[in-house]
Amino acid sequence: MICFKSSAFVFTLLKNRGASLYSQNFFPSLIKPFNVINKFFHREVNERVEEILRTEDNVPNSYKIIYRAPLKTYFKISYYTTFSGLALMVPVIGSSLYMSELGNFPVILYNTQVVHSAGELYGLIGAFLLVSTQIGLVVFKYPLRIYKDSQKKHYIAVYQHFLPWKHKNEEFLAGELKKSTSIMPWRDSMYAFRKRKAILMEDYFSKPAELNEMLQPTSPSKTHNT
Repeated sequence: MICFKSSAFVFTLLKNRGASLYSQNFFPSLIKPFNVINKFFHREVNERVEEILRTEDNVPNSYKIIYRAPLKTYFKISYYTTFSGLALMVPVIGSSLYMSELGNFPVILYNTQVVHSAGELYGLIGAFLLVSTQIGLVVFKYPLRIYKDSQKKHYIAVYQHFLPWKHKNEEFLAGELKKSTSIMPWRDSMYAFRKRKAILMEDYFSKPAELNEMLQPTSPSKTHNT
């Protein structure tokens, strides 16, 4: 595979305006071989980091991390924000019911009309609950990490718990992970095991073959030998 650097191309053109594009001194600075295997090197987890995460996730020492999801921080922040908003819904709904009984509409704050009527307030609350539900559905399908016991061909997927400060472990065996269908934009990354959905990014496994091994059931002969 060849990676073409446009910025280097422009710089070299300006530097060698009189040179031929086919000269030996021109193309070597623009074209660089790209090793496909290199993109998986940075997916390996440091042993110290793996030990900390294993303790945090309450996973036995025989398991090794084979998958770490990207954008974990963004997903956590989104869920924390959603959870906090839902927690605030109780006093908001209570106060809105109180105001509707007293007929205190429209609501005016700092000389600005915030809510015109009770129906508008309920509509805003409903929209927020709908968006929060959609965010929660995505977060709960997004495994943060996957551990593997190579001897048993047994996997542990770590998901976000309903409570933001907790994680939930889901176990499955090789071959139980199946490709799933979905109408969402990330349908190509949708998988399922034991009635649990999983959004997996293929490039974020420690090795390219790990996903295929998860999809392939363990043969009876191998199970008997182990």
